[in-house]
Amino acid sequence: MTRKHYSILAGLAVVIIIALIAVFFVQIQPAREASATLTTQVDQERELIAQLEDQVEEQTLEAATRDDRSTELQRRLPVVKQTDQFILDINRAEEVSGVRVQDMLMAYDLPVYAYETIGPALRTDIEDPASTAVDVRVDDEENEENEESVNNTSESANETADENNELTDTEEQPVVDDEAIIERQLEAGEELPRGAVQQGPIDGVLKQTATITLHVNNYESLSTFLQQLENSVRILNTESIVFLGEEEDRIFDGETNIFYEVQVSSFYYPELEEELESEAPIIDYREQEEREQPFLN
Repeated sequence: MTRKHYSILAGLAVVIIIALIAVFFVQIQPAREASATLTTQVDQERELIAQLEDQVEEQTLEAATRDDRSTELQRRLPVVKQTDQFILDINRAEEVSGVRVQDMLMAYDLPVYAYETIGPALRTDIEDPASTAVDVRVDDEENEENEESVNNTSESANETADENNELTDTEEQPVVDDEAIIERQLEAGEELPRGAVQQGPIDGVLKQTATITLHVNNYESLSTFLQQLENSVRILNTESIVFLGEEEDRIFDGETNIFYEVQVSSFYYPELEEELESEAPIIDYREQEEREQPFLN
């Protein structure tokens, strides 16, 4: 080979090397950088996913705790009416007590009013006539003692002193109590507020009232029925008890038919229905496979 051939081969080698270097920096190096970048991004995404999973787990635990707490509270004051649960409480009290529900009328979405118990205010500025009489007697006794020391020979002074001494010896000082003060206030014509005074309605709370006609054979059954309602998990309130018979009616050996009308109310908080309805306690009813369900057809 001549020198010319060597020169051509050297030139080709240089061109090939330059081409390889150009290919490396143009294609391979960017690809490597892109791969490294993607690897970093994948690691970051994995860390972010791990953090999100931890947050979701914490939120799930918190939501479960809050749901349990809300559900437990709604057993006493639900955000929906839950009339079926209310009727079940009445039915349970009926079965335990032995009374019989003859009729029941429901009323819904009634306002709930707050009540304040006010007693008569005691006034201390009213003069007690008994204490005044005692003070007069004490003053008269002191005056008589002074007269005795000035003029021991005065018969009128001695007689007055003897009478006052006998009066103070035979009469005891009366005890002034609150009832006496109240009676004097009434005698003075003052109007004394007392008892349960109705205030404004309670915001957000409504009630449903069941007017129940009860057939009772003995008074213990009625008492047990009312006690069972008071012992219910849900907050219930007995509004009124009305005797439907005559005044001379009596119960004898559980044979007399006596009827009472009882009004019982349960409460709910509908303002939080949208937020907490899904957390309300659910009553599980056993399926009656052998019976037809007309409402489900």
